[in-house]
Amino acid sequence: MISARELGIVWGDTPQYWRWTSHPESRFQEVAELLDVCWLEIHGKLETRLLSQSTLYKAYLVFKFTPEAFGFDNLPAEVTVGLEGGEHSNRTVFLHNEGEMNYSEEEMDYSDVGMDFSEGESDDAEGEINDSKGLSEDAEGESDETEGESNGAEGETRDAEVPEVVFNDDRYQRERSGWLEIELGEFFCEGGEDGLLKMHCLANGAGHWKSGLIVQGIEVRPKSKY
Repeated sequence: MISARELGIVWGDTPQYWRWTSHPESRFQEVAELLDVCWLEIHGKLETRLLSQSTLYKAYLVFKFTPEAFGFDNLPAEVTVGLEGGEHSNRTVFLHNEGEMNYSEEEMDYSDVGMDFSEGESDDAEGEINDSKGLSEDAEGESDETEGESNGAEGETRDAEVPEVVFNDDRYQRERSGWLEIELGEFFCEGGEDGLLKMHCLANGAGHWKSGLIVQGIEVRPKSKY
């Protein structure tokens, strides 16, 4: 598994939005806990020389929700997996927190959080977001067309109707080893040459706030395993 520390998480080094903490059920010393963000974006990469030849792999985001998590009610996420400079698989999955409460806009008061970043922080975030320009621009356009936190997911899924939550659907997470995992995509490793496998997850929810996601990492394993 690629640990959360080895992933690229937009705003991940800004204590106002993410914190790095320990978790008793994690195999790593640190996990990333989401405090408050609108823009949720995670990148992962893995050298293909570490994979077996002639093997089909699947990549999974491994995570949990805190009891107070919100913003993950059937939240659509655009995910991709593929070789750097090559073809990528693209699909939409849904992050869903069964225990989530429906908060009103009055209850979700972020007056103390604000978005008044310093110049350095703004430049850093702009650079990270530009690394995923294609998906980020699509998500930003959808965000502009959507008003109100209660309608967050609607604008982002105009072209794909949000399905009824069915947890044997591979577009949703499933439980494994005390954590949740959701499939990001698959990759066939032919072998014989070095390359960089890249994974990407963008779930900006049309600009509404999200909190309470705990990221352990991204696991890449042969499709037949588990």
